[in-house]
Amino acid sequence: MLEFAATVDPEAGRRLLTEHRVPIDVLRGALADAKSPYEYTVAAICETLPAATNQEVRRAQRLAQSGPPAEAVGLQPFTLTVPPKRAEGA
Repeated sequence: MLEFAATVDPEAGRRLLTEHRVPIDVLRGALADAKSPYEYTVAAICETLPAATNQEVRRAQRLAQSGPPAEAVGLQPFTLTVPPKRAEGA
């Protein structure tokens, strides 16, 4: 996204980054909590965006408190379409 915003279409890229300000702020907070060196990069990006509104701040707090979404993709139900490999010597 950053490369797109910097080199392809700065106006559209900035609009997308602004629209996704809340999850970007949540990411910045998580990186800060983890004491990640990447926090400073994301914080610098946030500094270039318009200030978050009170509503956006509350939304970010709710998103951070709810945690990541439940995984909905997996192997179940999984139908094996080829015979499994037999163990060597079996």
